[in-house]
Formats: sequence, C-alpha cells, structure tokens
Amino acid sequence: MKLYSYLTLESFVEGAKNSSLKLLPMQLSSLMYAFSDSSVGYGLSLLRHSILRYEKEQHVSKEKSKSAMPFFRNHRKLFVGPEIEMYVRSFYETPLTPHDLKDERSLLKIAFDYEVLVDYCLTDNCNLIRCKYDAEECIENFVSKLKVEYDKIFYTEEHTGFKSDSQFFSMLCNASLEMVESQFKEEKEWRLMQFCAPEDASYHMSDDQLLPYIQISVPYDCIRSIELLDWQSNESTYSALAGLMQHMGLPPERFLEGLIEDE
Repeated sequence: MKLYSYLTLESFVEGAKNSSLKLLPMQLSSLMYAFSDSSVGYGLSLLRHSILRYEKEQHVSKEKSKSAMPFFRNHRKLFVGPEIEMYVRSFYETPLTPHDLKDERSLLKIAFDYEVLVDYCLTDNCNLIRCKYDAEECIENFVSKLKVEYDKIFYTEEHTGFKSDSQFFSMLCNASLEMVESQFKEEKEWRLMQFCAPEDASYHMSDDQLLPYIQISVPYDCIRSIELLDWQSNESTYSALAGLMQHMGLPPERFLEGLIEDE
C-alpha cells in the first residue's frame, strides 16, 4: 500500500542540502496549528458529547456534571494535563487532492511505502494513525472508557485535573488527532504524529504568524514516487527537479512521475 503526502518544492530543495545522508527532512506542525479550530474542535465536541451521554446513563446531576470542563489551558493552544504537544503530518491512501490543500503550485506529491514507513516510525518514536470517520462509534468508545476514567477527573470552577493513572489526556489526544468529519472519508487520511514539549520544539514565521514545528528525517527507502503537481504546465521547473533528484541520489527514471520507466 502507498500513502501520499504533500511537500512544498521549497522544502524539498532545502532538504536536498543533506542528500548525502539519504534522508528526506519533513516538518511536523503542531496539531493545533496544522488544522483549523473547527477541525480540531470536531473531535473534541464528540468527546464532550460522550461525557454528557455517560452522565445521562449514570444519572449524574447537573451540579456534579463535568461536561463543561475546559480542555485547554488558559490562553494556550495546549491541553490540560501534561505539558506536551502533538506534532503531525497528513498522509492519504488516495492519490486524489485533499480538500484542504490550498494551493497546488510548486507542490510535490510524494508516495511512501506504507510498510517501510511503519518500520521507520517504530525506530523514531512516531505513531502512524488511521483517521476515523464514524462519529457514533467514536462516542460509544469514549463512553466505554469513561466507565473507568470519569471518577479520575477533577473539575471545579477553580481547578481541572486528573489522577496520576488517568487516561483522559489520551482521550483528548485521540479525539483531536483521529476524528475527521464523515464527509471527507473518501480521502482515507492517516496522520504521522510525534509528541514534543513546547521548550523542545522549533519555531518559525509564516504569513506573519509564529508557528511551532519539529523536523523528522525519513529515509529514501520509504519513497516510491514523486510528482510535481501540474508539472505539464511547468516544464522548466520539472526539468530542474529531475536534475535535483539526480543530485540527491533519487534517479528520476525511477521516482519522478512522467519519467518513470516501466520495469
């Protein structure tokens, strides 16, 4: 199976500077900045709905309800609980262009070998997670977990927290990372994720916004093909890309769409 991810040509060129290592540098963006507030909020809304359903089943009074508990620290895009963030990159089973891809100019679509990518994740402390699109199944799963986790949550107007053995932070992560609206299920999205503390992340400016990121280096062995989107109308860049790939040790006749020779 192949998984597809998108990389700017600028990032690819920057990564070519270390091509002797046979590694492709790829940025992982903080989950809270990589996706819109509504996208992240969708999964969290399902988790909150799960709390309400559990409380209804258990006849929890409004006075003791935890359904209004804050999921984020004050004025931070950071969950309550451990001070750690998820950094992600999207991959797709389908080669069709994702709905949220804003600009196809100077973008590369890179096909990765799923099994080789999984092996890489195991050695580099990453998680490769298939997104879920069934809202009701998600809610039922969370309700089942709340049977164990609900009493481990502390919530008052002054304080929100968990017992040391609570898995609620993991539920927050799962809700925001894995859940995608069903209208996008044909994209069959996966997300490669790695945890990182804020003080260990890197930061850069983009469109006048300060954004956190981390960088991973994926072995060339993971790559199966590279396509410059709309390459037929950009022959000059396409030709130069073929030369760059030769320089990097990625023969265009093996990897570049349009030049790949039949075996």
